[in-house]
Amino acid sequence: MIYLIGGAAALLAIGILVVVHEFGHFLAAKMFNIGVPVFSVGMGPRIGGFSFKGTDYRFSALPIGGYVQLAGADPFGEEDFEGPPTPPENDFMQKPVWQRLIVLLAGPAANIVLPIVIFSVLFLAGFPEYPAQFGMISYDSPAWHAGLRDGDTVTAVDGYAVGSWRELESLLARRAGERVQLTIAREGAEQVVALPAGSFERRAVNRINVESLGADLVRRSSRVGVNDPQSPAAQAGILSFDGIVAVDGRAVEDWHELMGLLEPKTSARLDLVRHDRETDEITELSVSIQRSSWQPLSDDPWSNPWGFAPADVVAGTVYEGKPAAEAGMIEGDRLYAVDGTPVRDFLHLKALIGSSAVDRIDRSAGTREIELTLLRDGELLQRTFRPELIDDSTVDGTRYRPVIGVMLVPDARLVPERVLRRYPPHTALALGVESTWQAVENVFTVLGSILRLRTDPSKAVGGPVAILTITGQSALMGIHFYAGVVASISVSLAIVNLLPVPALDGGQITVFLIEWIRGRPLSAEMRVRIQMFGVFILFALIILVTISDVYKLIFREF
Repeated sequence: MIYLIGGAAALLAIGILVVVHEFGHFLAAKMFNIGVPVFSVGMGPRIGGFSFKGTDYRFSALPIGGYVQLAGADPFGEEDFEGPPTPPENDFMQKPVWQRLIVLLAGPAANIVLPIVIFSVLFLAGFPEYPAQFGMISYDSPAWHAGLRDGDTVTAVDGYAVGSWRELESLLARRAGERVQLTIAREGAEQVVALPAGSFERRAVNRINVESLGADLVRRSSRVGVNDPQSPAAQAGILSFDGIVAVDGRAVEDWHELMGLLEPKTSARLDLVRHDRETDEITELSVSIQRSSWQPLSDDPWSNPWGFAPADVVAGTVYEGKPAAEAGMIEGDRLYAVDGTPVRDFLHLKALIGSSAVDRIDRSAGTREIELTLLRDGELLQRTFRPELIDDSTVDGTRYRPVIGVMLVPDARLVPERVLRRYPPHTALALGVESTWQAVENVFTVLGSILRLRTDPSKAVGGPVAILTITGQSALMGIHFYAGVVASISVSLAIVNLLPVPALDGGQITVFLIEWIRGRPLSAEMRVRIQMFGVFILFALIILVTISDVYKLIFREF
């Protein structure tokens, strides 16, 4: 049933995008009194419809888009030599070049207007967004040194009001490399925090590299790591990855709450949830914990008298055949330090391992060796190895990210709940335009990165299978995600259609521009050859990206 719903939603999305595109051509053609014999929703044989003012509005058998037939031209823009002659005043090919150009541009224009409408309606009706609150600030990071702390809520960036994580990240991305002032709310009071220039890197058009800033919206959960058998936590019977849900009857959700309740105590009763990962059995239990003469390591960034560490610095899964496993790391090891620098949290760990890349653009440069210090059973172990590089393509170009083959335990970090945020009509429209423009920037950035050979096209470009998969999955996630994906694909369709490739709108536009410059049209034979070449190239590309899509789908599943 899930696959049927996803497939139906994907076909619906493709149908909407193509029909909207063709409707743009249709409106422009009617505006210039160009005959439109057929407006079809769907392809293939006619199964129903009606005629009105010379146009057959039909439903066709295959629900995969649609098309508009212009008088005097077939769907590819070539002269129609068969059938009854078209009156000159209604003939597409007899119209001035500028009118034909507008008709061709109207299709992509409609695909740009559609996302503006979709995004605007979403913002007007209520858009699910994360709060503009920092759940985690890495100790000793740029965010920490600027004065930010866990739980700070950002209300403005350089005086511009923000109410969501999306707005916060978008404003910061525009100011990458600059000094930024954040107005934050903390414990009922407002204050201003200044981020010095260079505090963070831009990752995409409207995203930042949170590892470089040392701040994220997620929180550390109350799952813990216990890596010294002599610690009070181990003596109480607490194991790594146990989730502490209450301290002396007071509920806790995250690390900050847990340590805040334990700090003034010398003993406590802890309620735990334990998940046996082999049997998938969940057990609830209570234990008593008491401080002792045990002392943590002197340079431990998570030093506390109980022997706890947050679960996001403990190896949850160590993948076989990867560098960490080959070096002897096992599940439950605490990632204590990299090249002598104590690991503060998962963001810090990613940044430290990321620095091992010699060149994140040139994969052949490889990585340098790192020394990883592990804490296991109270002893520090040294492991030296080279991380491997994986393709971490972004819209800024291919970036090869060093990894060691370690995954966190589930629920080591908590993602905040999204809340529906509604905007007034004028603001919703402005945000709709802004979101569409950001999508346009993303597409052009990807295309530019591909042309500069900084991005692998197979990683950045998707075909019919990818579109079906993405739209189907988004439909199962909810109407907001589905509509957003449809809007984004609509932008991509508009821009790709304008590329000067024969058989696309951009190819026909190029031909008509040549006609305008020459003062006379290309011969019918030349246009046919150009179109046939374009159709061949287009179908070849479709086949190639489909093969790539299927390969990636199979690789992901198995």
